[in-house]
Amino acid sequence: MKRFELPVLLLLLGMLAAGIFGPTLPYSPVFDDEVYLVANPIFKDPKSFANLFLDFHNVATFASRNLLDPDLSTNFIMRPLTYGTFHLNHLLGGMQPRGYRLVNICIHLANALLVWRLSRILLQTGTASAPTGTGDSFCLRGLAPSLASLLFFLHPLQLESAVYLIQRATSLCALFYLLGLVCHFQANASVRRGPRLGWRAASILSVFAAMLSKESAVTAPVLAVALDILVLGASAGAALRNAAGLLLLVPYLPLMLLKVSAAQAGGLSAVKAVNIAHTSPDPSYALHYLLSQTEVWWRYIGLFVWPSSLNIDPDLRPILSFTEPRFLLAGTGWLLLLVGALTFWRRPQSRVWTAPLFLAALWFALTLLPDSSFVPLPDLLAEHRTYIPLAGLCIGCAAALLACPAPPLCTVAVALTALVALGTTSVARGRVWSTPVALWQDTALKSPGKVRCWLNLGAAYYEAGELQRAEEAFLKSLQIEPTVPGASNLATVYLKLNQPQRALAIALDGLRLRPTGYDRLLLAALGEALIRSGRPGEAVAHYEELLQMNPSILLASHNLGHCHLQLGQFQLAREVFLAGLRHHPNQPNLLSGLAAAEAGANSFKLRLGP
Repeated sequence: MKRFELPVLLLLLGMLAAGIFGPTLPYSPVFDDEVYLVANPIFKDPKSFANLFLDFHNVATFASRNLLDPDLSTNFIMRPLTYGTFHLNHLLGGMQPRGYRLVNICIHLANALLVWRLSRILLQTGTASAPTGTGDSFCLRGLAPSLASLLFFLHPLQLESAVYLIQRATSLCALFYLLGLVCHFQANASVRRGPRLGWRAASILSVFAAMLSKESAVTAPVLAVALDILVLGASAGAALRNAAGLLLLVPYLPLMLLKVSAAQAGGLSAVKAVNIAHTSPDPSYALHYLLSQTEVWWRYIGLFVWPSSLNIDPDLRPILSFTEPRFLLAGTGWLLLLVGALTFWRRPQSRVWTAPLFLAALWFALTLLPDSSFVPLPDLLAEHRTYIPLAGLCIGCAAALLACPAPPLCTVAVALTALVALGTTSVARGRVWSTPVALWQDTALKSPGKVRCWLNLGAAYYEAGELQRAEEAFLKSLQIEPTVPGASNLATVYLKLNQPQRALAIALDGLRLRPTGYDRLLLAALGEALIRSGRPGEAVAHYEELLQMNPSILLASHNLGHCHLQLGQFQLAREVFLAGLRHHPNQPNLLSGLAAAEAGANSFKLRLGP
């Protein structure tokens, strides 16, 4: 039967991919897709890739110099292989989501096959491979790799990394991460020097490719050593020698992070490098993030066991001190789990089904550390961070299920029920991503107290032309917490509804909340509200400030020029239009404004006479 296992598995995975992920191909980009892909000029320019070697400082500071999120530059530098694949997608199909998502789905399918291969290596040659003593159970154990692969492919937690375009970074990293481990263990098993060296080189290249895809790959060398010792039974010395080439790669990511941070901050600082990914002004955020992860890890395990509350933007309050009951409860739980794991590990007779669980726990803990430990990220919890950790959980849990002392029919029934339930949940979750409105309605329902959910829901309604619903969503966001984005977006809705007085009142309220990173949106809305309220003179100062922030904003140049025209300040209008044309040559509206300014100036001279 082993000859047919892989072809049957591949056929089954292909059918499942078509049924579960096929309908998601035309879904629109959402959330970070808009920032990191649709509106990101860096990866679309082939020169950016060459400048990683020729002009590193220019790439590292490009986003901040162009008033974009600085993380766009950081992301591009730290994940050049991922953005290289996005560049190819862009060359072939622009920003049409179908091609991007098709690649994501194919990567996910390939990862499921690698989980199958790695499962066979770990479960059939390591400490988790001991038979249960009965023929039926031993046969069932042979199905563990296929079950692990299907669990990994079908689990709804993995759907975000396949459907969410920008999360190709996670799945592509996993592809090379898993491939690197497979090649590493193949090299260990090879008895001939030539093939062994080939596998070793493939392993090193694969892990390095994973590091060029996402920072999560930093744990791959450590996991290879840990699995070699604790699962496959190698001595510590042999495991370290086998992984020497991989371990040499570990400093790459920390050193690259230091280099990016130094270029952006103007000096070398380990603290700034560690905190490069978040923008919180709170100096205690890093500690709060670390403390919160004790609870977040339990939430991840809960979502693995019962994925009924999946949420792209969960509302989780941070843990602020070591004395909080949430931290004490979560920490005590982890301590008891560790003691229990060590106790069972020392009992050889229990290893038949506890050894795979130990494998799962080891894998889960090591692979989750980069995203959920002392390096603070903007969000405390994100579903895609479990993509690589779930590979180990699926391998261990599949082996434990098929090895447990239960009647074979019961075991098969449980496995099939789990697969059907996970597949059904993934289909339902996939429908949630069908439109931005559907996604953010689901998110706001699950995180009703989080401002960002209502802001994104309001933006989705606005783009869909549902202005009344957009107004309600933005008002809800302001009720939870007054913010500049909430005020500027609501003002924009009122302008669209031709209610400039209401837009002006909201925009003026928003001025009290400055400064923020969203002031440009507020100034643009405020300026237009003043113009449409018959107060162009007051709008001038706001547009001038907006152009000081970014001289290339077309709308600001156009509206400021027309303010001067209305005020009879033709020379000032001419200067504004000319400045705008330097950034937007031959732009029709600016050219017509310039013509009007020059005509007005000439008419004024004629009226004055000689």
